[in-house]
Amino acid sequence: MIIKVPTNKTSAHLIDSGYLKEVKPKQARSKGQTTYELKIKANLAMFLKENNRQDILDQSKDAQAAHILLAMLNVFLQEKNQNEIT
Repeated sequence: MIIKVPTNKTSAHLIDSGYLKEVKPKQARSKGQTTYELKIKANLAMFLKENNRQDILDQSKDAQAAHILLAMLNVFLQEKNQNEIT
């Protein structure tokens, strides 16, 4: 998904946090506007905002629930390992 927003501190923070990616359009930019692409992290955040965890688990099969659990554990274990290193 491509969006246009004014360049400011918020958009810079969203880029640094991995939610947005600046897109270089082929045409000249509008004054004060930059084009951004929503990254996977932003799409996941929007999905989780619209769907609560219990609904996701209720609709998932055992194998799907296992994949969700493994993905979440992978995120938390990487973060824990990084915190222990620093």
